[in-house]
Amino acid sequence: MDEGTNISNHVHDDNGKKQLNLNVNEPEQQVKTSHSPIQSSVKERMSYEIGYFLTSYIQPSCWTDWIRHQIYLFVESCIWECGESIGLHAPKMKIHLYGSFFLSTYLPEGDIDITVQCP
Repeated sequence: MDEGTNISNHVHDDNGKKQLNLNVNEPEQQVKTSHSPIQSSVKERMSYEIGYFLTSYIQPSCWTDWIRHQIYLFVESCIWECGESIGLHAPKMKIHLYGSFFLSTYLPEGDIDITVQCP
């Protein structure tokens, strides 16, 4: 076996199509990946396109951030009112945001994660 033998071998079937033949019975073989310049540039371009899409279209807009913040403030005020009605006062209760809203990585239909710590 020559050095750098790839674990996968291409075999042609009767119609001339390539088939992948994996030989997993020879553990001493090392998996060697080689990329042509064209494959590398396609992968780099795809990585760039996906990153651009995620940062341009999926990130929250100022409007959705504002709306979500208003919803959070409303829910927070409801929690404070409920706390007061059962005898919990502001210094004893803590309200925290966490998750994707807190990190500004939420999707358009994502939820708002809130935790309330009571004594």
